[in-house]
Amino acid sequence: MKKYSTPRGCSQSLSNQTDHFSRVARPPCRESSRWGFAPFGALVTLLLILLVSSPLVSNNVHPTEDCPEATSTAFSGETSLIPPDDCPEETASAQDHNHAHNLLDGLMLELETPAHAPTFRRRMMETLPAGTLIIAMDDALQDGSSARVRQAYGLAVHLLHAEIPLKWIINSGKTSRTGVDFSASARRRYPTTSGYTTRNFRAGPIAIFPGFEADAQAVINSFGNDIRVYELQSATTVEVNSDLLHKPFVFVEEDQNPDIHTGILSAAGLTEDANGATGGITGHYQEGSLTTVNANSCVTIITVPHNDAISTAQVNAVKAFTRDGGNFFAQCAGVRGFQGQENASVRVFTNAGFVDEPGLGTFLYDNPQEPSAQFEGDIEDEGGSLENFAFQTDPPGGTRIVHDSDNDFKAYAGRIDGFNSASGGYVHYLGGHDHGGDIDADRFYLNAVLRSATRPMGCGLSIATVTAADDSGTIDCGTSSIDIDVLSNDVDLTNNPPLTIQNLTNTTPSLGTFAVVSGQVRFTPNFSGTWAGPAVATYQACNSNNLCAQATITVESSTPGQQIINGTVFEDLNGNGTFNTGPESGQSGIDVFLFEDSAPMDGTPDGPAVQTATTDGSGNYNFSLNLQFEESFMYNQRINNNNDDSFEETSGKGAGDVFRNDAEVKIGGGDDRVGGFRFRNTNIPANATINSAFMYWDNSEGGKGDQATVRIRAQDNALNPAAFGTSTNDISNRNTTTEFVNYDIDWNGGETNQQTPDLSSVIQEVVDENNGADALVFIVDHVSGDEIKVVSHDASTSGAARLEISGTEPGGGPFNYLVQVDQSDLPVGTSLTTPGSQPITFTTPSVLECDVDFGYEQDCPDPPDAGSDGSTSICEGTGSLNLRDIINGEDAGGSWVQNTGPTGLTISGNNVSFAMAAPGTYTFTYTVSAPDCPDDESTATVTVTEQLSAGTPEPTLTVCVGSLAIINLSTLLTGEDAGGTWTAGGGNPLGGIFTALTGTFNLLGAGVGTYTFTYSIAASGGCAADEATVTIEVSTQLTAGTALGDLEICETDNAVIDLFARLTGEDAGGSWTAGVGNPSGGTFVAAAGTFDPTGASLGVYTFTYGIPASGGCAADDETVTIIIS
Repeated sequence: MKKYSTPRGCSQSLSNQTDHFSRVARPPCRESSRWGFAPFGALVTLLLILLVSSPLVSNNVHPTEDCPEATSTAFSGETSLIPPDDCPEETASAQDHNHAHNLLDGLMLELETPAHAPTFRRRMMETLPAGTLIIAMDDALQDGSSARVRQAYGLAVHLLHAEIPLKWIINSGKTSRTGVDFSASARRRYPTTSGYTTRNFRAGPIAIFPGFEADAQAVINSFGNDIRVYELQSATTVEVNSDLLHKPFVFVEEDQNPDIHTGILSAAGLTEDANGATGGITGHYQEGSLTTVNANSCVTIITVPHNDAISTAQVNAVKAFTRDGGNFFAQCAGVRGFQGQENASVRVFTNAGFVDEPGLGTFLYDNPQEPSAQFEGDIEDEGGSLENFAFQTDPPGGTRIVHDSDNDFKAYAGRIDGFNSASGGYVHYLGGHDHGGDIDADRFYLNAVLRSATRPMGCGLSIATVTAADDSGTIDCGTSSIDIDVLSNDVDLTNNPPLTIQNLTNTTPSLGTFAVVSGQVRFTPNFSGTWAGPAVATYQACNSNNLCAQATITVESSTPGQQIINGTVFEDLNGNGTFNTGPESGQSGIDVFLFEDSAPMDGTPDGPAVQTATTDGSGNYNFSLNLQFEESFMYNQRINNNNDDSFEETSGKGAGDVFRNDAEVKIGGGDDRVGGFRFRNTNIPANATINSAFMYWDNSEGGKGDQATVRIRAQDNALNPAAFGTSTNDISNRNTTTEFVNYDIDWNGGETNQQTPDLSSVIQEVVDENNGADALVFIVDHVSGDEIKVVSHDASTSGAARLEISGTEPGGGPFNYLVQVDQSDLPVGTSLTTPGSQPITFTTPSVLECDVDFGYEQDCPDPPDAGSDGSTSICEGTGSLNLRDIINGEDAGGSWVQNTGPTGLTISGNNVSFAMAAPGTYTFTYTVSAPDCPDDESTATVTVTEQLSAGTPEPTLTVCVGSLAIINLSTLLTGEDAGGTWTAGGGNPLGGIFTALTGTFNLLGAGVGTYTFTYSIAASGGCAADEATVTIEVSTQLTAGTALGDLEICETDNAVIDLFARLTGEDAGGSWTAGVGNPSGGTFVAAAGTFDPTGASLGVYTFTYGIPASGGCAADDETVTIIIS
């Protein structure tokens, strides 16, 4: 959004004026010359002396169209003079001048050159974006119409009065009046659209500032006159001579022949002002007496058509006006009146002198790049009281426009001496009485009209060159302040940085403070009460020329549409009921309740809490509500009656006739038809806000393209406007809204459901003016382009115009609540310093209730502290303990009592003996007292733990190898306590399966050897660890061996028999026994395992070798047989 704050003091008039001439002129832009003032004055003075003393100052230097190459600059980066071969006398002067100019240019100064020399200035090459609108200022692009060329100036003035800035494009390198200022691909955009093609723009075309196209459209359409305005297809670099940032307002001296100048102005489409600057500007020029002129006159140019009866006071007044930044134009005898004074001090050009009508030879044209020279043809040699003139000494800084070879002039322009403003200060002289509609003479005059001027701010004749966009920020209850960079989206069209913040004004001081801090705006909210935003401030963004624009800063809640309740439960150290964030701190873990308390608000909750919050580590809590303060509504309906869509002819034979039963609603065309659309039963209530609104039309013309702009207004003087009747002018005579919407239509034929632009602003005006709208009437005027035909209800009930509206209306509230703190959660021995229940009422959305705090204080001056609870564990049999070693942070001097556990313990001071205490849990309470304070307690817990035993091992268990038994190791212990763990000995033989979890040993695969297993009880509860080891011995299975076959001997054989020799594989350690049935005789030695057969009887003898059972293994035996025969 653009906002302009330059003082206006005038309203804008966009009305057209009847062309009183058969000719028409259009004004090009003003030209601005800026002077840079360097602090190194001596060097600047030296360079000025070099420049003025240059040979170029002499009258020998006159580059003209006859020697065009003398000013060849084109679009190069440097200005240069390249004298042609047939102009040798100018070479040295041009070089000297160019040298001096380059020195000044290096100092970033922009200066006028000596008399009659082309204007050398630092060029401003700018790239205009695609879509930039260009007002053509040459005959060719205005399709050969001098009338449109004049009125193109008028369009420029109307745009400037509508505060739309312009750029005057002049190629400083062009060498003839018809030279090209720039070439680009462009299409005609107004009054009708054409295709893109390369076009050559001449005679000082005027560009509308990029970004103002939409604003300019309304002015262009309103001004009319078929002025050709073009649109660039792509970005194009041009040379901008100056930005037009003023509102031209002309003072025409009324005493002699004012119609010479007012006729030109009127032909350009400009209007006379009824009031003048004193009564608010309503036009573009006024007639008046020079006796009213002074340095501060609120006009941009004073023009004198024909009066040489000028007093010294009047000359001095004009000089003061011009030196203060205004411009001046004198014609014919008027030149004599201001330059022909005998007293040189009161001449306009003080030191130039004057030659009255020296005679003028062949016209020569100089300086086609000078703004005053933006015309294409020859100025007529018009007669009159003063046809031509000359100066005894050419004024410094002047510019020849039309002259002869003797340096006599028809047209001349230059800066007045003593000028000290940023722009303006130009004097324009033109010889000849009345040029009778000569377009080129008119353009010389209109160029002067458009030239920029510096006028007092209170005149309202400056366009705001600074645009300031509105800014916003958000806060919540935790916000101490926010910084908003308000200048980041503000723009200075003249690039005079830096922008600064001025006149910061807080319009909602109760909500907080706004301050300028380090080039930004800092907002510090005030949460001492209900914060019902938004907080609003205005400021001005001002450039170094003190041109300013105003914008608004809006700060709202970060949760729009919600209602936030926030506060802190805190210890109020000073008891003042206010939370001081420095020394005071919040309390965590406190419940806060939100209750409804509907009207009438009586401080009693209406029911259970609707929300519960628990304070966080900083003591903060938060409630968020979404209360509805407005209700939405929709309207979507087609026209459903033949009398509700009609059109009226406003010109031609049928002017005033209303057509209600046509198949089409016609807008535009030869009879300037205006359309009307009425929608019934809209029933929009008072105070409603229209958020969006659109009409939808069907194009009744199939296969035919239409491009047009129409303007949509609404009838604004009735709550329920009537349907259209047949009385004359029943549509056009209705009062309409000041708000309107232009609809650019581009139809190809047969379109349906074509959406207009948003009509919400138009409908909002109706609702506000009439406290609602039960029905709506839209009146549609034709602005430009083709006739538009919209399907009517008569033609199609399903294709008639449709209206869709979305809006909201107030509703709901107020909403009453109670916020209560759970006092049972507060620390013991405290009481509230604030009310425990606080009422809250919401009447608007986006409300912050940020300081709903609850404070509490201690009820005693020095509360006792029994410290924090503690616990310990000891093993049975432990001696005495100091119970204060168990708790922490306690005050001394308290007392102990036993609360739980086996009785019989003796407390002595802080000590208790547990030597004979049985296992169990014992609790003891420590109580500390203080005067006027509740006691404080803490608890010490002592757990006496039983000493667990791993038990006593049984003797070694011996088993035979190969056993498949699974041994429960716990059977090898006696008296062990459960809860221990089993581990196998590190030196156990291989084999067997040990399961620690179950405490078993499976003998499967166990080898011979000694196995140990340890049962361990871990230390716990202050008791030591214990362990016991059991042993399992796996023994070898012994064998008696295997007997050899029977031994047969003779009875005569007396050799002693070794019975062991009759066995194989036997183990030692066995014993021999003789068979019970052995015959008698012989000698058996059991110990030696021998048998002597001497004396033995015949028969069968048996001897058994027996291995006894041992180590868990079974016994074994084997029998040896001896037969004696």
